[in-house]
Amino acid sequence: GMTFESIWTNRYCRFEEEQVNRMENTSTNDCGGGAMKLDAKQKVLIAIYLEYQKDIPDYINNVTPDILGLEEKVFNIAIDKLQGERLIQNANISKAINGTLHVDIFSIKMTREGIDYVESKFEIAIAQNASEKAGIIFKKVGEWGYNQLHSFAAKIVTELSKEAL
Repeated sequence: GMTFESIWTNRYCRFEEEQVNRMENTSTNDCGGGAMKLDAKQKVLIAIYLEYQKDIPDYINNVTPDILGLEEKVFNIAIDKLQGERLIQNANISKAINGTLHVDIFSIKMTREGIDYVESKFEIAIAQNASEKAGIIFKKVGEWGYNQLHSFAAKIVTELSKEAL
C-alpha cells in the first residue's frame, strides 16, 4: 500500500502542478510569490519544533548543522539568538576566548513563545495532532524550496505516523 510519506508527496506534487498551471502566464514560479524567506535562526527553530513533535525527541543527534545544511558557526549563533529571544531554553552555550561559541543542545526545550512563533508562522491550530503539525510544515517548506528542511520534515512525518499506530 501507500506509505504515509508517499501520500504526502503525491498530495504535495498535485498541489505543485496546480500552482504551476496557475502561474504559467507570469514570470515567477515560486508558488505564487507566497514563498516565505527563512533565515538560519528560523530554520533551526523549525527543526527543533519538528523534533519536539516526537514522543522522545533527540535534538543532539537529529538537529545538527549538517542535516540542516548550515555551517556549524551559523548554527551555533542561531541557537544563541533563539535562546536570547526566549524561543528555546536550556541550551548550554559557552564562548571561547577567541569568540567561538560552543553549543550543547542535549537538554533544550521549546518555550511557549517558541511554539507560538512557529505555529503562527505556519498557521497551525493548537488542536492539531503532532502528525498534522509536521505535515503542514512538510508541505510549506517544500513549496518554499527549502530542501534540507523538507527532507527533515519528511522523516519526522514518517516517524510520527509509526508512533501513532
